Amino acid sequence: MSFVFHENTVDWICYEDTMNIPDTIPQDHFSGPCPDNRSAQKKVTASLENTFALSKCEGRTYAASARWRSWNALELEVRPLDSLSGARLIFRFSEDTLTIDADDTLVAANLLGTLPRKIGPLYCCGQ
Repeated sequence: MSFVFHENTVDWICYEDTMNIPDTIPQDHFSGPCPDNRSAQKKVTASLENTFALSKCEGRTYAASARWRSWNALELEVRPLDSLSGARLIFRFSEDTLTIDADDTLVAANLLGTLPRKIGPLYCCGQ
């Protein structure tokens, strides 16, 4: 996983090891090669300007926004456009570790009265 910061956006890039992927998943499922040629890259771009940036990944469109919560904590909100809820991820950086906290983006539990709250998978950046 890596982050690439631009003037008004940040790219969240995940790498998947293509050596261990079942044959049932086509190789064109991934967006491009990675530097080590063993992995495939998936990327979501987030706006750093209190708006959402749109990214297309594996046939789905995502809206993402990012903000610094503190000197070492980056909050990233990612919402698939075809879903009711997304995920809020907080990346906390220290000298030698990275921790990730996650929560869904629904305002209230059982908003529709159908299912309990849970964090849905982000199919673009790992499963």
